[in-house]
Formats: sequence, C-alpha cells, structure tokens
Amino acid sequence: MLCSLRRAALDPGLSRVLVRLASKRFLPSAEAAQRNRSAKVTYGAVGAVTAATVISGWASNPAVECEDKHTYSRGGRWVEVGDATSFQPGEVYHLPVEEGHSILLARSNRGQLYATGSKCTYKGCDLKDGLFVNDTVACPKHDAAYDIATGVPVRGPGLEGLCTYRVEERRDGKVYVDIPKKEDMWVQGETVAMAKRDPRNKQVFAIVGGGAAAASACEAMGQNGYTGRIVMVTREAHLPYDRPELSKRLDPARDPTRLYLRESGFYEKYGIEVLTSSTVVSVDTKGKNITIEGPQGMRSQLDYDKCLYAAGADPVVPDVLGSDADNVHYLRTAEDATRIAD
Repeated sequence: MLCSLRRAALDPGLSRVLVRLASKRFLPSAEAAQRNRSAKVTYGAVGAVTAATVISGWASNPAVECEDKHTYSRGGRWVEVGDATSFQPGEVYHLPVEEGHSILLARSNRGQLYATGSKCTYKGCDLKDGLFVNDTVACPKHDAAYDIATGVPVRGPGLEGLCTYRVEERRDGKVYVDIPKKEDMWVQGETVAMAKRDPRNKQVFAIVGGGAAAASACEAMGQNGYTGRIVMVTREAHLPYDRPELSKRLDPARDPTRLYLRESGFYEKYGIEVLTSSTVVSVDTKGKNITIEGPQGMRSQLDYDKCLYAAGADPVVPDVLGSDADNVHYLRTAEDATRIAD
C-alpha cells in the first residue's frame, strides 16, 4: 500500500486534477463566480488548469494518519540485478528478473537506487521507453507519470501507483532487489492510501461533474488527509468512467461498468457520496450552496465549504443544415456511444 499523506502538501502534482468549465451548462454560475472573487468556488477557464492549490492547500491535513502505511510491495526473494557501477545517476533501466516479469531500476541524480514495476498502471504499457526526469518516469503513450521513489502517480490518467521494491547495494559491489516470491504476488499497480471519512469533520467539499477529473479530485483529497464530506454530483447514471475509451471502442459502452475508473465499493469504503442521474441546476456562490435536481425531479440544497467545477463540456453542434438529423450523432456519454454502435 502506497501512502502519500505525509508528503502530499509538498507535492502539488499529486492533485493531477484537470478542471474544465462546461461551455454551456454552467456559464451563468461561472460568471457569478468571476464577479465574486472571494466565493469558495474553484473553476477553470475553457481548456484545462490544475486545481493543485485548492486540493493540496485547502484539503491538506498533515496531522491525519492513514491506516495503511507506505510499505514496499510484497517481496520475499532477493535477486541480483547487476554491478552497482552499471547503474548511472539520472538513468532508468528495464530489467527482466524472471520469466514473464520485469522491473524498472532507476538511480536518481543524488545516487539513490529505486526499483518499481515496469508497466504503466493505466493501460499496461511498458515504461522502459518513458521519460525519466526529476525522479519521475512518464509513460511514452499516455503521459501518465509516477514518482520513482514512492510509485505514487503524479500526472495523467493513471489512478493506481507503481509497485515499489526494496533495493540494496551490498559489499560485493552488486545490486539486489527484493521481488515477489510467488507468481500470484505480482501485481501491476497498487492503490495510494487515502484518509477515510470522519463524521466529526463537518466540512463539505462539493464536486460538480462525474468524470475523470472529479474522480481524481476525490482521491487527491483523501491522499492529502481530508476527512470531511465529499459529494460528487453527476447527471450521468454511472460512476466516473474512462471516457476516452468511448472513441476507441464502442462495444464497452454497452456495459459501462467495464469502463469504471473505480468500483462502487471504493467510494463506499472512503465515504465518498456519488449522486448519479442528478443535475446541479444552480450555484449560490455567496450563500455557498448548490441546488440539485435528483432522478425523480425532486430538488434539494447542499451547503458547501468549497465547490469544484469538473463538469467537462457538451459537444459542439455545428450550425449547419442537417446537424440535427437522426443519422448525425455526437459522442459524449456511454449512451451516445451505444446509439452510434446500434
């Protein structure tokens, strides 16, 4: 289990949250937030900006201890991987350690050796050709980046961290790595430890939207030690899912659960509330509350301390003849992909 709570406040990159302002759905609320600079609403300009300041600044709680301490991945078998002089500072090496398994061995510019899993936790791509800079290694295909010392994801679509293994430089001049001793102990990634909900903490963090940015924000909050209430509101009927996959393969959209970034049990474990099939119809930035319309049309109000816009954007419909024809489709949701496939 990887734990980043003690270092998260010093590493804003852990937030890895991209916030995009919906071009149509939430423009009035955004204008209201712009007028009231002191309003406790975080939003981004069209495109993307990081929410690192809010997530790691406001949510950071260094006094919180996570239940799962940062430990190395399960090992049990020390193997020699080469001469210590073979591994140069600022370089990363892809090393097969047994049939079907390999690791990354990196030596930082300070001379410290680190060993991690060799595949990106997002899609399983090899990291051997990735960029190694400032003690992070980046996937060459999807730009997911990981802290080589802790395995914690610091950028990109990967939510799981890399496995990390103990490394020793011994008196014989060789380097040894503690790798899993059994086949079933090899895993592609590990979950970064998060603080759980504490009912005594009455703070409320509202998230408008239910995509990858919203999911990342939830996890960044917990990783920074936040124990208050988190409420994610999404108009879709699903938990956050891997939306880019919709444009790659249409079949998975028939069963969106296959695209979920996290199962429902994950959000339940950490006390994160996900309100699906619900729409935020208004935001009162001065009163610090949002009005939510639920799946049955019932409206309710949620008071918040902070509110994060991570709603994405609607597809742009060209203003041309025929753009609204029955055989012209626009891709945004899993349901859109299913209609296209049909």
